Parts: sequence; C-alpha cells; structure tokens
Amino acid sequence: MSTIRVISRQDIETHLSMQDAVKAVEQAYVLNAEKGVVLFDTVFHDFDDGKADMDIKSGTIDKAGVFGFKLMSWFGDNAAKGLPTLMGTIMLFDRATGAPLVLLDGASITGMRTGAAGAIGTRYLARPDSTELLMVGAGNQAPFQLAAHLMLMDTIKTVRVYDPLSYEASVAFCAGIKDLLSARFLPAFADDPAQQARLQKKYSVDFVPVKDLQVATGTADIIVTATPSRKPLVMRDWLRPGTHLSCMGADMAGKQEIDGT
Repeated sequence: MSTIRVISRQDIETHLSMQDAVKAVEQAYVLNAEKGVVLFDTVFHDFDDGKADMDIKSGTIDKAGVFGFKLMSWFGDNAAKGLPTLMGTIMLFDRATGAPLVLLDGASITGMRTGAAGAIGTRYLARPDSTELLMVGAGNQAPFQLAAHLMLMDTIKTVRVYDPLSYEASVAFCAGIKDLLSARFLPAFADDPAQQARLQKKYSVDFVPVKDLQVATGTADIIVTATPSRKPLVMRDWLRPGTHLSCMGADMAGKQEIDGT
C-alpha cells in the first residue's frame, strides 16, 4: 500500500499565501495554453435546485506525473445550521501506477485558486488606474476575491459590496471584512513583515455596502461576481465603457450573473 499524505485546511491556511496561489494559477494557465494538461468532463448534480449541488472536476498533468479530482459540494442552508456552505476534497494520484498520493481539503484550495484566478484576469485586462471595485455576492468566495484583487491592484481605493439576498448581509460583511482579511490572509506572510504591512495597508480601503446595484454598477471600474445565480444580476445597460467584469459564480451551464443580450 502507498502512503497517502493528508493536508488539512489548517495546514493550507497556515502555509499557502495568496501570493503563492497567484503564481501557481499563472503557471497552470501557461501549462494549459501549452497543451500540458488534459481536463476531463465535469460531473455535476443538483440535489435541490438553487439550494444544494455538487460537482467533480478532474484532469491530468503528465509532465508532473499526477492526475486527480476535486469534489465540491454547496449546500446553501448550511449557514443556518452553523456549518460551512462549501465543502470538498481533492485527491492526487500517481500517473504511472494510479496509487493515491495526497488528500487535501478542497474548500480552502478552491477559495484561494478562484480568488487568484479572478484577480489575475483583472490585473491583465482592467484599466490600470481603476479605483473602484464592486463585489457582487458576500458569501464564501468574496473574501478570497478581495484579498487577491487588493494584493494585485495598487490603485483600488473603494470596494462596494452588494449581496443579492439582503442589504443587511452587505452591511454585516463590510463591518467585518477588514478583520477577516487580516486574520485569514496575513498569517501566511509571518516570515515577511514588510509584505504583511503592505497588505494590511491595502486592506484598509473603504468598504461600502450597496443597496442599489444599478447605481453601483454605473460607477465601478471593476465588477466581480461570485454568486450561485441562475438569472442576470448585472444588466448590460448599467455598465459604463471600459468596466472590467470577472464573473466567478457562473462556472457551468445554467448559471448566469450578467446580462447576456
């Protein structure tokens, strides 16, 4: 029997920085462009439409000698039960023998990867002088998106937050987000006080809850959406020219966060 290394959520949160995640995702993009990976078809099942689902994403990197999968579940009602809404597991296997190698917590890795992916796109495609970011969705993914965007975009001064469920959720999110960002993303830089100080300053931008999404859309330079919505939230006519959109929630067929007309 092969030895399986188990990497917990605590291990990942302690040792994997957002800077590490950004570098890894950029390398993955390059590897994909060079045809160095093979992605298998996604498996998806809706347990309860709009309330509970799961998906399995998998692939192989022959050069690295591994293949693997990630199984993630989202159960929206878990919050009321005091449980995480997003849970999952990642497993990696030896490409030569099929032996299992590593078992990792999937939720923390997914948060870091998705946050990094969204911010990388913004760094290369948004206006370099962008000052206002609109975050649509105040759930699990929002802190990761904000941590990555604030790290990579030096010009952001204001972050507006709109939650489709309630304005009160946006208010609560904005009240606690600075402390959450510091507690969640700074410990990984324990050996780099200068970087910690730089990020702490970036986390000190203004966070403003939004009641009117149309008005906030009209002033935003960057819009990041991270919701499970299956109908448009941001309409085309609300956008001003040059606004960058990063739609992270619409990750498979049936999901839609922006106007498609």
